[in-house]
Parts: sequence; C-alpha cells; structure tokens
Amino acid sequence: MTNSLVEEIKGRGRQYLGAAKVAWGQLTKDDQLKSAGHAEVSAGRTQERQGLAQEEAEKKAKVSGEPKE
Repeated sequence: MTNSLVEEIKGRGRQYLGAAKVAWGQLTKDDQLKSAGHAEVSAGRTQERQGLAQEEAEKKAKVSGEPKE
C-alpha cells in the first residue's frame, strides 16, 4: 500500500474515534470531551481527504476550526 492510502485509512479511524468521543461527551454532558471529539473528526477528515501525516492534519484542523452540526 502507498503511504497516501495508509494515511487515508488512519484518517477514517480518527473520524470514528472522534465520533465516539462526541457521543460519549453528549451522554456524560462533558463539553470538553465533545469539543475534543469534534477536533478529532475534523483532523481525521483532513487526513483522509489529503492523505496527510497526522501532525499536518492536526495543524490544518486547528486552523479550520470545528465542524458545524
């Protein structure tokens, strides 16, 4: 597998992890956990779409902000 494909798969995994954090944050009414989950989903989307390394995706996600739901 190419490095780009591996990063895309990792990005999908980060999105699922972030979605789980958001859901758990909603259940426990923990706004900080929900916020961290949204950031994780955003970084995962960026990583998946662009095949970026994890550090690069986090930088871009911080610049773009949280997704609106």
